[in-house]
Amino acid sequence: MTLHDELINDPLDIGYAELSDTLCADSLNAQNRVVVGSVSRPDFVIWAALGPRSVIEDTALNTKSPFRSSALALRDFVSGNSDSLDLSNANVRALLGAWTTSGLITQAQEDALITLATKTISRAEELGLGFVHASQVRDAR
Repeated sequence: MTLHDELINDPLDIGYAELSDTLCADSLNAQNRVVVGSVSRPDFVIWAALGPRSVIEDTALNTKSPFRSSALALRDFVSGNSDSLDLSNANVRALLGAWTTSGLITQAQEDALITLATKTISRAEELGLGFVHASQVRDAR
């Protein structure tokens, strides 16, 4: 979505039309949007060390487990094949949910991992706009 679209459509009912350019920019830049994003490998390793790491390893070694492929991928992640695990990805969240449903990890462990990936960002960041200046609001209107 463009800045113009955000200001005109006002999908969150912020009331941009009644705000000055400066107040619109302030609103867009306010860190008030809670989103689930990625968890870093170091944070994931610490989370896994509290219990799930051995389950990941045991499941990766179990050739009969329907979760073997995802366990191998998690083991690869821990070993360094990626810097972060994107929990905003629906497929990753579905796998995580399946691990919980199957009893491989607890609901508390799933919740703890999601908490590690949860951040507070601005509406501008959420829209991919970066920091918005009042002059950009003026030009977009």
